Amino acid sequence: MQQEVDVGRTHIRFKADAIEARFDTLDASVETLSSSFVRSGSSDLSGQITDLSSSLSNVQDSLATAHSDATALTTRVTTLESTVTSGSNSAAAAGRVNANGTLHSGYNMSSVHTSTGNYTITFDVPLANDDYAVMIQPIGTSNDTPAHIAEASITPNGFNVRLGEGDNGGGAEPGTNRALSVIVISW
Repeated sequence: MQQEVDVGRTHIRFKADAIEARFDTLDASVETLSSSFVRSGSSDLSGQITDLSSSLSNVQDSLATAHSDATALTTRVTTLESTVTSGSNSAAAAGRVNANGTLHSGYNMSSVHTSTGNYTITFDVPLANDDYAVMIQPIGTSNDTPAHIAEASITPNGFNVRLGEGDNGGGAEPGTNRALSVIVISW
C-alpha cells in the first residue's frame, strides 16, 4: 500500500512541475506581449499586430493546457486519497473462524454461526461496494469428509457462506460445521 502512495506522490510532483513550466511559458508570452506594446511606435504596426495575435493565441493555449493539467492533477489526488482511505487494492479482511462461528483471529471482520454449516462474516468497516473477491478454505481433520462451499452471498457489509459435505447426489447437501480461513481482497 505504501508503495502505491509513493508512486502517486511522484506522479503528483511531476504534474505540478509540468503545470509550473506552463506558467513559466505564460510569463514569457506576457513579456513578449509587453515588449511588443513598447515597440508599437514603429512603422510596422501591421506586423506587430500579427505578432501580438500569435502571442495571445499561445497564451490562451498555454492557459487551456495548464487548466487541463490542474484538473487531471486534482482527479489523481482525489483518487489517491480515496485509495488510501478505502484501502482498495489490499486485503480488506482476513481471519480464521472456529467451527462454532467464533472468530479465532482476524482483521476487519467478525463472525457468527447462524445454523449448521452457515456462517455470517461482517466487516468492521464496510467496503465501498460488493466488488471484491472472497477466498474461503474449510479446515478439517484427516477423518472429516471434505467440506466445500455450497452457497455464498456478498454485500458491501460482509457475506454469508454455507459449508456443505458431499452427499449421494440425490438431494440438498447437508451442512457441516467446520473451522475456516477467510481472505477478502478489494480493488
